[in-house]
Amino acid sequence: MTHQPIDYASPVKVEPTRRWGPALWLTGWVLFDAFAITVALGLITPGIEPVFKDFKIDLPVITQVFFLASRWFVNDYGWIWVWLLTIGIVCIVLVLRPPKRGPERSWAWVIVILLVRFAWVPLLIISALALFIPYVNLIQSVSSPPKH
Repeated sequence: MTHQPIDYASPVKVEPTRRWGPALWLTGWVLFDAFAITVALGLITPGIEPVFKDFKIDLPVITQVFFLASRWFVNDYGWIWVWLLTIGIVCIVLVLRPPKRGPERSWAWVIVILLVRFAWVPLLIISALALFIPYVNLIQSVSSPPKH
């Protein structure tokens, strides 16, 4: 009784259908966006608000809303909600993993990637306007002579 020889062929390499690269890239940008929000609302804005209170000037609506958002972020545990949302988004991205560039990537993924990649830009513009416009008003009110 002879036995058949055993086939010692090398196993076939199985490539994952969706690579980790785009998911990790997207996760990095989501974390960067959350960090930018934390710095803007939690660190910078609370230090600037007392300056405007001391001079008792009327603030533009955008600045008032920005200060209100900052107070919510710092005093009412808004930072927890921002970071919980960030962790949820990171988990979803890591589970769904966007496909690599090419015909496999749908327009929905392209839009999500662009929104996440540039989400900090509107925050930067709003922050700059909300905090710069009152400084200009403050300088004008201090430097101009009182009107009779």
